[in-house]
Amino acid sequence: MFRKLKVIVVAMLIGLVVLPLMTIANPVIDNHNGFAFKEMMGPFKFYRKLDFNDSRLGYGLNYKTAGSSAERSLVTVIFYDLGLKDIENGVKDARVIKQFENAFKDVRIFVTRGNYRSVKILKQSTVKDDNYLVLNMIITAPSGLTLKSSIFMRGQNGKFVKIRVSGPNNEESDKLMLKVVKEISLVLGIK
Repeated sequence: MFRKLKVIVVAMLIGLVVLPLMTIANPVIDNHNGFAFKEMMGPFKFYRKLDFNDSRLGYGLNYKTAGSSAERSLVTVIFYDLGLKDIENGVKDARVIKQFENAFKDVRIFVTRGNYRSVKILKQSTVKDDNYLVLNMIITAPSGLTLKSSIFMRGQNGKFVKIRVSGPNNEESDKLMLKVVKEISLVLGIK
């Protein structure tokens, strides 16, 4: 009996020391919408919060991997509602579908502004997730650098959630994209 009590007390003490250290090692950088986004999402490190200065337009969280611009992958997660109410969870809400359709139009605007040299939709890709509407593209930067970029869109907790992942156009990058989207999904409460 005394031994069991001793084990329980030691376990509690370890928990009191280890859990706070784990939180310090990967602190929550945002939980504005009830989602506890950490500083690290796999190999992606948080580096900037985008505030669009209008609650309808929401905000974004930017993450990136290490490496040169040709090697690095970037993730942006944007939460917004455009002032609309009752956005349904998932991908079937007509407003989610409309926002998804607008996402490619937004990318095309970047081409006309000169932010990208070109953009091409990929009809076939290994980057897919049934929890999201997914658009895969090849983007050429003004420098000539070619990247694969994917947009994942859904409704969640009354918000539109748009995830954009961009990185090198190779199989390893595709796997990394799917891994980080899975981690983001877990934060969003999607299994």
